[in-house]
Amino acid sequence: MSTFDEAIQKHEGAKFFTKLDARYGYWSIVLDEESSELKTFATPFGIFKFRRMPFGLISAQDEFQRRMEEAFEGVPGFSVIVDEIIISGKSETEHDVNT
Repeated sequence: MSTFDEAIQKHEGAKFFTKLDARYGYWSIVLDEESSELKTFATPFGIFKFRRMPFGLISAQDEFQRRMEEAFEGVPGFSVIVDEIIISGKSETEHDVNT
């Protein structure tokens, strides 16, 4: 998993940036049945379980960042810090190509 300093180095010399907030990105990660069972909770309205990764789990941030880095490995001008996606380029054209 990239550190903040490693992510910043990927954008060295860039002049054009886009920042995307993937705050609901955790919900795109489907939990396997065993993990879903572990995230069961009871309310006055019934018993429920998460089928997708909820925000707030200790491992959610690391798992989301790992998957994003895997998906976009090798894409120039791209980095992920927690749930923030940064895309950059040294020129407007390079930025647009990276986007």
